[in-house]
Amino acid sequence: MAMTEVSVEVNGRAYIMACEEGEEEHVRELARSFSGYVESIKRDFREAGDARLAVMAGIMVLDEMHEIEKRVMGLESELRILGEAGRAMNREHEAVENEYAERFTALAERIQSLAGQLERAGAPR
Repeated sequence: MAMTEVSVEVNGRAYIMACEEGEEEHVRELARSFSGYVESIKRDFREAGDARLAVMAGIMVLDEMHEIEKRVMGLESELRILGEAGRAMNREHEAVENEYAERFTALAERIQSLAGQLERAGAPR
């Protein structure tokens, strides 16, 4: 894909960023989001310089990302456990089905045997 440039604003300053063609609005949205972190820090730390603001905002973003990664790992673990439980239930269900199929087969054979005996008993000799 071809590269293009997009203008974004962070902390009241314009920056030209390179991105893949078609990703311009996504980059603008990311810049708006990052700028929100910077603005939040500026409210709490009025005397922070641009470099410090950028580092603190970057750390905040990475901290949120780390928390999300932990949640995803926890959800993946739960999904594995649920998958294993589902497979165990399927095996148990198949075993019960097989058991009932065997019982019905035995019952059908018994009924056929009794029917044969009744037929022979009622048949003239």
